[in-house]
Amino acid sequence: MGKSSRNKAERRQERDREATIAAATRRPERRIPVFWIAIGLAVALGIVAIVVTGRDDAKPDAAPDAPAFGDVTVTGDPLPTFENEGDDPAVGERAPLLTGTGIDNEPVKIAPQEGGYVLVAMAHWCPHCRKEIPLIVAAQGEGELPSEVQVFGLATATSESQPNFPPAEWLADENWTYPTMVDDEAGTAAEAIGLEGYPFFLFVNGDGTVADRASGELEMGDLAERMRKLEPVIAN
Repeated sequence: MGKSSRNKAERRQERDREATIAAATRRPERRIPVFWIAIGLAVALGIVAIVVTGRDDAKPDAAPDAPAFGDVTVTGDPLPTFENEGDDPAVGERAPLLTGTGIDNEPVKIAPQEGGYVLVAMAHWCPHCRKEIPLIVAAQGEGELPSEVQVFGLATATSESQPNFPPAEWLADENWTYPTMVDDEAGTAAEAIGLEGYPFFLFVNGDGTVADRASGELEMGDLAERMRKLEPVIAN
């Protein structure tokens, strides 16, 4: 074999040795088994499902037998019909007690509370009510409304032919969890509080006397201020 041929053979052998050493010292590739990839995807999808379903589960469900109307009993004299102008003659008068059925199909009584109460009367088809109700829920959730004042609801002027019927489903969708009475078809409860429009607010002190009334949308700051002005019952 000539000198040139030997040199070529030696160089080829040297390259082979270098390739062998490099292969031996190279860090092996780590491949993630398909099994663990599948587990990771399942966990990720499970977390997403929990987040999504958790948000939906936070909302109350309407009772399957939720009534649209109910019998109403009024104890006491009805209040005069509210007028937006001038002094309200109902202020200082005792608010009538209302007894009936709630949207959860349980008995409900709207009566004096130690810290006072506000009764929010709404109609499921009223665009102003549909705007106001979620604002009240949000304000309460953010601590903007005084917690010592009880909030009641009154679902009135209900009509099967109008949007958001029945009111129980609409209020459940809005996450409204306050005790809420359903009025009868004659609007007995609405008439007893002197309702003039929707939404309608009746503010009652701890001793059962009317402190204020309002008709139409209220800013949440205004609502909170009116609630704070309610006089609680002072324990002896």
